[in-house]
Amino acid sequence: MVLFEQQQQQNSQQAVRRGGIDHGGRIQALAKHAQLPCCPAKLTNSGESLHCCTNTVASEAGALPDPSMGGTIPVASSMGNVQGKEVKNFVLFGDIHKSIYFLSWKEQGSQLSLLAKDFGSLDCFATEFLIDGSTLSLVASDSDKNVQIFYYAPKMVESWKGQKLLSRAEFHVGAHITKFLRLQMLPTQGLSSEKTNRFALLFGNLDGGIGCIAPIDELTFRRLQSLQRKLVDAVPHVCGLNPRSFRQFHSNGKGHRPGPDNIIDFELLAHYEMLSLDEQLDVAQQIGTTRSQILSNFSDISLGTSFL
Repeated sequence: MVLFEQQQQQNSQQAVRRGGIDHGGRIQALAKHAQLPCCPAKLTNSGESLHCCTNTVASEAGALPDPSMGGTIPVASSMGNVQGKEVKNFVLFGDIHKSIYFLSWKEQGSQLSLLAKDFGSLDCFATEFLIDGSTLSLVASDSDKNVQIFYYAPKMVESWKGQKLLSRAEFHVGAHITKFLRLQMLPTQGLSSEKTNRFALLFGNLDGGIGCIAPIDELTFRRLQSLQRKLVDAVPHVCGLNPRSFRQFHSNGKGHRPGPDNIIDFELLAHYEMLSLDEQLDVAQQIGTTRSQILSNFSDISLGTSFL
């Protein structure tokens, strides 16, 4: 349940919006966000190693303290750590050549243990956690200008008994993303409503653009996905370029297994409001909904990410 929106300043000083959605969420929550104990660890990046520091211990990420041996046991090696992020007692860091690692911090015994990692070939540029209620996703950008969203599901057969992170969504951005910033989304029922445990990711790329990844509900995703498929044929393509093929994952010749088709291009969806009234009514009828319902979904998305 993820919306992706990008805004980039053009020569005409107009903003461009792009979007993508992930509806994943088929696994049980790792833990209730509000019930997780606070992790006292702080991450420091020295370029080639990531350190987890507390008041009593400082150990390399990828090594698990062993009290009986008085040393450390290596559980993962890395070429060069790019970014390290933490949420409660979970730690995520990306490697410049070996994708991402998902770890857990245990205060008892001051242990940093490896939960799972991505075994694919990914030159990671930036990482961050994406929170949708009790569902936790792991986001990473790569050198081929893609964004991949992973999740941890140890009970699924495909995860190799929990050792492998599974793909929730993937899409092509068209620019290198070097920084994610996690921000809490605003309630869609008005400013007086209670805060939601739903966070969006604001990011910047090396081409000068900014964008946002944010979760939405399953029903909205299904409706907007149907709208996107219709607009691919209904809207003229800029320079003859197909917007659907542009958002497909770019592997640059590397072996890659396609991930779930859970992405919606919000830049494409924005063209719906540019159609004539008759065309809007006709498109809405063809996908089994109404024009007012589609515009209501657009409004909720704008309100939830109005921190932009």
